[in-house]
Amino acid sequence: MRLPDATPRADLRAFPRRVASLKRRVARLVRSQQGCRLLHSARQPHHLHREDRNSPRRRDRDHHRLMSSLESSLRSLGGVAHVRTLGEIGIPHSQVERAAAIGRVVRVRPGVYAALDAHAELVRAARVGGRLAGASAARAMRLWVPPDRGLVVEVSRGATHLRDPDDPHRALDRNRGDVRILWTGAPRPLRHSIGVASIADMMRQLVDTEPDEYIVAILDSLLRRTETSRFDLEAAAIGLSAKGRSLLSLVDDRADSGSESVVRVLLAQAGCAATPQVRIPFTDLDRIDLLVGDRLVIECDSEQHHGGREQRLRDLRRDAALACLGFIVLRFDWRQIFFEPASVVSAVLRYVELGLHRF
Repeated sequence: MRLPDATPRADLRAFPRRVASLKRRVARLVRSQQGCRLLHSARQPHHLHREDRNSPRRRDRDHHRLMSSLESSLRSLGGVAHVRTLGEIGIPHSQVERAAAIGRVVRVRPGVYAALDAHAELVRAARVGGRLAGASAARAMRLWVPPDRGLVVEVSRGATHLRDPDDPHRALDRNRGDVRILWTGAPRPLRHSIGVASIADMMRQLVDTEPDEYIVAILDSLLRRTETSRFDLEAAAIGLSAKGRSLLSLVDDRADSGSESVVRVLLAQAGCAATPQVRIPFTDLDRIDLLVGDRLVIECDSEQHHGGREQRLRDLRRDAALACLGFIVLRFDWRQIFFEPASVVSAVLRYVELGLHRF
């Protein structure tokens, strides 16, 4: 087989010129493609053009995106946050101030801002200078709370410049009856100094501020209305006093209302056991609130569910049906339960002494 002749010397000398020519051709091709793209862009509708960074339209869109980001961040933080907490997640102070100036967020007090739809009590507590605590924290969690409870605010130890919950320009009147201040044992991190107390902290605060029957009623509703389990409740109670931990034995997730829980605890403290939410067998009657023994029925009327005339008539018909079955029914109004509890307990105990709680 004959090998091809070596490349002539003349071809080697022409090689650089050929390479340069090829580069020029490629450059012309690239320029022609760029020209096609520019022509194609010129033929597109105006809204498809790349907007200038300083165009009003671009600025408005960026501004709206930043405001929406701030509002979402505030909601994720519970509705109220300190400006330094917002700064930690990348939202500058200047942006927060602009949002407050145009009414997108609310300036609660110096350095503290709230979303427009933030919980009203949360904003009031933050305006004072702290976070919702005790019964106020329970109310924010949509739990049952006793009547006539004002604003309960936990404030970090050493906090100054406490303000009126309804007027940021006025100092807090320490003698104001509807605001209760709880001081923490140690300063809290800035992020946790406003907002709502945790379940564990709320339980500790309740033990310090509320009577036993109200504490149990609130914890009953915690189990009933949230996904909190008894195991979670016992874990949160680890740091409580011996008195607080002992109350857990009275907590019952079967309870259907706060007034019912209060009566059950008052009777238990008087040595009388009452079983909540008992269904009478072989009947289509609703569950009864409390049953003492096997005959004495106790119905606890709340203002919310037993205020109308129609409901009152249904209650009386139900009492009559229970009486026909041989039960004795004692029905108490919520005002008796909360403002005359001794008379409620005395009436039940008298029936028990007479043996009327048994068939």
